[in-house]
Amino acid sequence: EQQTVTLCIGDSIFYGGAWQTLAGVYTDTLVSVQGCDSLVNTTLDFYAAAYDSITTNICTGDSLFVGGTWQLAAGTYLDSLTSSNGCDSLLYTTLDYFTEAFDSVDVSICQGDSLFLAGAWQYADGDFMDLSTSSNGCDSTIYTHLVVHPLPLVTLTLDTTVCINWSFIDLFGENPSGGFWSGLGVNGSQFEPSSLPMGSYVVTYMYVDSNFCLASAMDTITIDLCTGLQEIDGVVISIYPNPASESLTIQFASAN
Repeated sequence: EQQTVTLCIGDSIFYGGAWQTLAGVYTDTLVSVQGCDSLVNTTLDFYAAAYDSITTNICTGDSLFVGGTWQLAAGTYLDSLTSSNGCDSLLYTTLDYFTEAFDSVDVSICQGDSLFLAGAWQYADGDFMDLSTSSNGCDSTIYTHLVVHPLPLVTLTLDTTVCINWSFIDLFGENPSGGFWSGLGVNGSQFEPSSLPMGSYVVTYMYVDSNFCLASAMDTITIDLCTGLQEIDGVVISIYPNPASESLTIQFASAN
């Protein structure tokens, strides 16, 4: 009789008069039901040893159940499992941790602006911490140092009256210099009265400082007809002789 038996590595079976732990062909002499000798040839084989190894990364502060317990440290751990053929299967797990992600940034804004940090809109100087998720799925900590710059002090003393028939006037009265102008009739740093009807117009001067913060000031320019006749207050005018024949004298004298 011929038969084949397959065992798991490490197991043994009694054939050929002994416990066998190696693959091979073993012969046993048995007695049949008729009382005669019966030879049984057994081919003994062993399943190939099942080994596997994996490498896995987890986030700092997390744990993984390998080697029979929850592991918190990097290392290589062995687990004995059961394969599909019922034999032991050894699994080697190399456990590593992603490097914890930290970052720090310096940010500046201008007075009146805000930045969303640490779960709220921030308007004042300070240090703030935010948690986000990095590309590996772990927590990433960002520390932000926020500086709020004051706005530049900008003044404008311009209030003036111009004539409608004037072509251009240079704008003036700004402090500090180096900014830019805007408004109706404004062309660069000049104002063009002849391009507008009579009236009062608001002119804005804007200035950006070295921190890229912007502030502005406004004043007015009045466009008048300017006919050439002006009212004279506090003056007595005498005209004689009256009636006049050949000549007329106009005399101005102070009323005070």
